[in-house]
Amino acid sequence: GDMDPKIERDLRATVYGWLAFTFEMCRQRLIESLDADFIADLFAHALMDSLARVPGIPAGLAEAVSPQQR
Repeated sequence: GDMDPKIERDLRATVYGWLAFTFEMCRQRLIESLDADFIADLFAHALMDSLARVPGIPAGLAEAVSPQQR
């Protein structure tokens, strides 16, 4: 179904912010010897936590990113 444009905007901004954060950490990983598995797990959880905090997201998305699904 259709999503409220404001919620869609907020979700898009959240994902774009997460991508920028992820790209910076990838760049830092090139500089430092960070554990890739730890970083991948950390960033997956960061995305799910961020999406879950967007008010008004569809119930299916909220359920998919809930801590119980991890």
